[in-house]
Amino acid sequence: MDSDLGTPAYAAANWSSTSQSFKNDAGLRELLIDENGNLKERGAILKMPKYARTLERIRDDSKSFYTGDLAKDIVKDIQDGGGIITLEDLKNYETVVRRPLSSKMGNYNVAYEPTPGGGAVSSLILNILKGNYLYVCCT
Repeated sequence: MDSDLGTPAYAAANWSSTSQSFKNDAGLRELLIDENGNLKERGAILKMPKYARTLERIRDDSKSFYTGDLAKDIVKDIQDGGGIITLEDLKNYETVVRRPLSSKMGNYNVAYEPTPGGGAVSSLILNILKGNYLYVCCT
C-alpha cells in the first residue's frame, strides 16, 4: 500500500497558522514537521506508514477494529491523548443506516449525512455559496 502523499498548497497554507499546535502533538509532529523542526511546505511528501499499516490490518481483519488488537491500539492512542473511549465502546458500536438529506446544486443532486452528522451544515454552506441564504435581523 502506498503511504506517501504530496502536500496540497491549500493544506500547507492553512497549517502555518496552527504550526505550534502541530509541534506539541507527537502524531502531527511526526507527520507535518520536518527533520529541522520546521513545518513541511507545499509539495512535501507525507509519509504515513502507521496509517497504511492500520488500513492493511482493517483489510485483513475488519473485526479487529472493534474487538481485536487493533481496537486495543486505537483505545490506547486515544486515551494516551486524553480521550475517554474504551474497548467496550468499540465493541458495542453499531452502525445506523439513515436516509440521506439532499438538495439541488445546479444540475446536481447533492446527498448529505443526516443528524447527528454534519450534513445540515454542509447543505447550509453550499446554499450560502450559491446565494440562497437567509438574512436575519434582530431589532
